[in-house]
Amino acid sequence: MYQLKENSRRNIFVVNRSELFERFDALFYKERLNLDSYIKLSKIAKISGGKRIPKGFEFLTEKSPYRYLRVGDVSWDGRLDYDSFKYLSKEVYDILKRYEIFKDELLIAIVGATVGKVAILDVEDDCTDRIILTENCAKISISNNSVLPQFLLLILQSNIVQQQIKLNYIQTTLPKLGLDRVESLLIPPIPSIAMQTEIVRKYQAAFNEKQRKEAEAKELIKSIDAFLGSELQLCATESGSGISDRVFRVDRSFLYKRLDAAVYKPSFKFKSNIYEVHKLSDLVYINPQTSFNRLNPDSEISFVPMDAIDEENGVVKYFNKKRVYLSKGFTRFKNGDLIWAKITPCMQNGKSAVVYDALQGYACGSTEFYVIRPKTNDVIVEYVHLFLRDRRVLEYAQNYFGGSAGQQRVSKDFFANFQIPLPPRLKQLAILKHIDGINKKILHLRSEGDIGLEEAKQEIEQMILG
Repeated sequence: MYQLKENSRRNIFVVNRSELFERFDALFYKERLNLDSYIKLSKIAKISGGKRIPKGFEFLTEKSPYRYLRVGDVSWDGRLDYDSFKYLSKEVYDILKRYEIFKDELLIAIVGATVGKVAILDVEDDCTDRIILTENCAKISISNNSVLPQFLLLILQSNIVQQQIKLNYIQTTLPKLGLDRVESLLIPPIPSIAMQTEIVRKYQAAFNEKQRKEAEAKELIKSIDAFLGSELQLCATESGSGISDRVFRVDRSFLYKRLDAAVYKPSFKFKSNIYEVHKLSDLVYINPQTSFNRLNPDSEISFVPMDAIDEENGVVKYFNKKRVYLSKGFTRFKNGDLIWAKITPCMQNGKSAVVYDALQGYACGSTEFYVIRPKTNDVIVEYVHLFLRDRRVLEYAQNYFGGSAGQQRVSKDFFANFQIPLPPRLKQLAILKHIDGINKKILHLRSEGDIGLEEAKQEIEQMILG
């Protein structure tokens, strides 16, 4: 019999040899769950893999009846963005058709930071598209007609299963969950169809209410654009897609540094009937120097990873900490600075925020941020942020992408060309005050939706677990 000191029991524990199976990493056994009455997922479903696009082939730019489902098309709440599915040629489909996923089959992400994402292919009955599943997901085909697909989805999203997933994926540079580990996931006993139907109904009601509140929040977001346009008498011009819009001339004197046509294309700009328009680079510093010399090297400042930026609300969700002497190599900024993601897809998703409440007033963060700081008190950084979060502006900024296809970044040339109207400081403050009231309503709606759905999930999980 082993005897452990009281203060050692958190980190040292004993496992009987008879309990060891397949794995020898301590964490798996330290947090092992009591699932004696549970059954393996393989008892009710068949698990199979997806497949990558063959070398030498690419996605189509035009529509076709053959689609490709990627991990990026799956949200954590189980929704699929059908509009973002890529298109395949008939030739590629014929090569990959054994990896097709069908209506009411489930999928689970098995590679990278998205391991554990689960969704159901809930297409319309009259949908004729053929959909191939990425190699980064596994397909789950129910083999027992006493299990509802929507109910199994809720089981796989439950904390008890997600915790198993975290303990079961291979701890490498890129986390991976093998198909054998998916098959071995333990799920609670399946209740009657009537009980499954009731559980699914409860969840769907809460989810629909969250969606209703989200739709209301999006209408409020649209009202911000309308308010801003009215207050500034904006005329935002966008070019069309016809041949006359795609062919244009540029005077040689306007050419600088870059020769890619998209940079000079007059695709989007703001005009105001009452306020002068200025180049953004004349109003703000881009990546200004931020010195930490006055700080104790061993003291802590805030650290902002890309994931800390809430793309929906444009705020910093949380701060990590980092000692000053470890900040070398990261982007440096301070309270009152605007950080704006320059890399795809973070930029298009709207990852930007004004920094407040950083430790000691200073922070460092991802190297993929631009730092924006007003040059004078005549410019309020939150006012600039309004324009840099505009969906049309984010689309326009893509004209300034450079780098490889998978790691494209907006160049500083974007700020040299982009223009915004600048009213007096008091007018900026009045605009921000009104919009702040709208944003508070938006946050309240989203919070209500999140809380309601989370409460429903907890109730449902208790019903599932009995």
